Amino acid sequence: MKKSILGFDQEKALKMGLELKDLIILRAVKDLIESNALIKREIDGQEFYWIKTRVILEAYPMLDIKTSASVRRRLKKLVDRGLLTYKLVKENGTFTFYNKTNLLDKLFVYNERLDLACKKVTDSKENKGNNKEAGDCDSNIRTNNNNKKHNNKKNKYKKDFAREVINYLNLALKTKYRENSKESLNKIGALVEEGFTLEDFKTVINKKKKDWSGTPYEKYLRPSTLFRKSNFEEYLNQVETKKKTVYKSVYKEADLSDWDD
Repeated sequence: MKKSILGFDQEKALKMGLELKDLIILRAVKDLIESNALIKREIDGQEFYWIKTRVILEAYPMLDIKTSASVRRRLKKLVDRGLLTYKLVKENGTFTFYNKTNLLDKLFVYNERLDLACKKVTDSKENKGNNKEAGDCDSNIRTNNNNKKHNNKKNKYKKDFAREVINYLNLALKTKYRENSKESLNKIGALVEEGFTLEDFKTVINKKKKDWSGTPYEKYLRPSTLFRKSNFEEYLNQVETKKKTVYKSVYKEADLSDWDD
């Protein structure tokens, strides 16, 4: 059985009684929350995000789900499984707010560090400096094969990891950068080798989006700049300027008359 599907651990998902439709909706909610494109609200000391069921219906017509009520039933199932938290807000209408949980992050396999995803294979050094004995050649062949398998697995992981980063970038910035761009794969792969995690990439994307959007620097919201090795750590540790958000004004300005809850 393949380890992951849509980035989630397939074996764990099956044990939780989740169907493919559940995972598609869960991935959509996860990506929306992490895109920083949603209305956010603090409720009982915790952050929640307004999820519109219509967005999910329009984004995934192949789900063959016809109504918002059906989407809400699937979301309730994900809440019951402990993957999402939920709050209902009644202010000039009824609105559903969600957030992801630690259990969801554990279900998402690409949150693991590269050194946890790949087993290290090292050359045997037992006979270093000694004369080769019978069987040494066979041992070397096995070691080389193991190294080759390890490198193939490592490269595949880095490619999958890079695709996750590019998908997140495209979702956050509404861009269409190619997942298989050699330049992007190389830049992201080099940063992965340095030990940076998926959350680090998302943090950089979110910080620079907030910092550069609507400015002359907006044109630099691209992989070649954001993932440049000489810049990345500086972007990651950049101190954000906190901005107060007045949610009442957000509701007044938004036309909610034809939005699903």
